Amino acid sequence: PLAWDDLCLESTADLEGLLDLALMTPVNSFFTNPGKNFRPMLVDLGYRLSLREEPRRALAPDVSEKITQASGIVEAIHAGALIIDDIEDESEVRRDAPTLHLQFGIPQALNSGNWLYFWGLNQIKKLNLSGEGTMRVLEDCLDLMLKAHYGQAIDIATKIDQIPQEKVSQICFASIELKTGTLLSLALRLGSAIGDSSAETKKALYRLGAKLGVALQMFDDIGNLTQRKSEGPSKRHEDLFLKRPSWIWAQASLLPKPEYDGFLDAVSALPAEEKLDAWLARNAFAALVKKNASAFLAETLREARALWGSTHPETLSVLETFAHKLEISYV
Repeated sequence: PLAWDDLCLESTADLEGLLDLALMTPVNSFFTNPGKNFRPMLVDLGYRLSLREEPRRALAPDVSEKITQASGIVEAIHAGALIIDDIEDESEVRRDAPTLHLQFGIPQALNSGNWLYFWGLNQIKKLNLSGEGTMRVLEDCLDLMLKAHYGQAIDIATKIDQIPQEKVSQICFASIELKTGTLLSLALRLGSAIGDSSAETKKALYRLGAKLGVALQMFDDIGNLTQRKSEGPSKRHEDLFLKRPSWIWAQASLLPKPEYDGFLDAVSALPAEEKLDAWLARNAFAALVKKNASAFLAETLREARALWGSTHPETLSVLETFAHKLEISYV
């Protein structure tokens, strides 16, 4: 909701209708089609893992309220990133609906995406943390948002097919970790701030969140590769057609040079898909990238269990269930 007092105006007469039309209508339209709700779940997990041992009873109402508020912060920042990402990619569909810039035009969509960033940051003060805690959360948010924009800069400005084969995987992983890993790790970091955990635990949660974010992007990229053909707009093969760094490019670049050259040739023929379909079948590529993404996620869970398995068995079980949902939700 808009906080009229924050505008510091003598009168807000007639403004509400104008701002509803210019800002709240597109923002509400975006949230009409909700995402998979992964990040709010991670705020709760981040809080529980920040404690020295498993909480043995229901969370106190004030803690639950803070987790809900922190989840809203993460969702707002994430939504803003998606809206702006769709503009930069010239995407036509998001969550099975037309992208916001197609519904309302680029100026309104761009303003809405940016507003969601700042709205999210403005909500930090409502977590009612200590002065030091508030500053630490704000620094975390700004640091991770800055890193995400570095990743997005690599993503939109790099024609990955022009990069030497031996460097492709490294660049793709850097882009994925900066762009997606940081935003997912923010959820765990906000949860840990509510729990007021140690610096060592915060660092471990940052690493866990970043790796879960990388895994999420892997499976999202696989989903775009294997998505069924549609008569209307879709994100099928979008990163391949745009020559953007992705898990698919990273994995293709690890194949022998003749097969990678065949991949480049097949991608260059898009949007015609015959060459790519033949290449994917010849290399059993969809199965390969799924296997490797699942292995990466399994290793991430092994690391988490080594750190928290003895002290937080129930929370680790919830985390593993979350990871399974992550694995099947995109592919």
